[in-house]
Amino acid sequence: MHMKYAICELLALVLTTVLVGCGPDGPKWSEDYAGELKKAAEDHGLMLVLLDGPGWNKPSDELHRNVLKKPEFTDLVKKNQLRLVEVVIPDPRGKGVKPAEADRLQEIVMRYHVHAYPTLALADGTGFPFVSFSSTDLKQVVSTLNQAVQKQKDFSAKMAEAETAQGDKRLELLMQAREVLPEERRDAYPGLIDTIIKNDPEDKAGFRKRIAETKQIQEQSKLFNEKLTEKLGDVAKLSREEAVQRLRAGVLELLKDDSWLPVIRQYFYQVMVVSYLQENKLKEALPYLQQAVDANPQSPEAEILRREYKRLSAESAKKEQKSKGGASVPVEKKPAEQETAPAHR
Repeated sequence: MHMKYAICELLALVLTTVLVGCGPDGPKWSEDYAGELKKAAEDHGLMLVLLDGPGWNKPSDELHRNVLKKPEFTDLVKKNQLRLVEVVIPDPRGKGVKPAEADRLQEIVMRYHVHAYPTLALADGTGFPFVSFSSTDLKQVVSTLNQAVQKQKDFSAKMAEAETAQGDKRLELLMQAREVLPEERRDAYPGLIDTIIKNDPEDKAGFRKRIAETKQIQEQSKLFNEKLTEKLGDVAKLSREEAVQRLRAGVLELLKDDSWLPVIRQYFYQVMVVSYLQENKLKEALPYLQQAVDANPQSPEAEILRREYKRLSAESAKKEQKSKGGASVPVEKKPAEQETAPAHR
């Protein structure tokens, strides 16, 4: 919930760009991100955005030397008429940072899913990235970008076909266009979900229901946090241990109310788990991990939590055995008729 502010604080810096040449005969990189984005929107073109950190680091050097100066890359750019934009992200400790500039940079960093420098992203005129990745291998860069260009073409073709269709056929084509998008960002393409909803009065695709559920989750999450904040009170004067104890007590008291949505219950049981794991109290964390699973057992998150429970349980057993000097744990004998039966877990 505070990710925006955490990133903003971490990347509170000025968005600056540099006009960079990739050698005498190499393609030029524009400094005007907003201008190139506008042009791409007007002519339905594509942008290749290069996001890099301050100074000259080894990965940047390798990317420019091994990829951006090579004929294979230049040919790809010319063939697909890519607009090249380089965004240089200065030192976050730099002075003179203005809030508007920090917000603008944060939006770009989040939009293009920047987790490492340098990052390459292929985007259309909406700024939507059809791919975002880090690599200094020429073959991988060219292959990945070619696939992304083809994906964008397939998406545009489906959207264009949908424009000429009517009724259920149009909805079908819109849904097919959505399936072309990167799986983890299918619902993030600007305006696509709104267009699907407008063409789906019976909510066959279920987006109205999903939006309503998301709104309910957001409202309950806000309410839970408000109530928890009230219970915590002023923790500024408390020690870290006392503050954590109060947090746990507050969470558990609120979870006694069965009216919270399963996803809310699952999330806050995970908060309990994390609070114990941070103190290296694995044994104490396990019961709450199981409760997180039970809170929303059919969710995708529950399957991940089940695997984590199995892994941490095994780790806890090893630690307990080690603390006993490696002695084997005695196992209770089962009745003879059960000893030969296969165990199903």
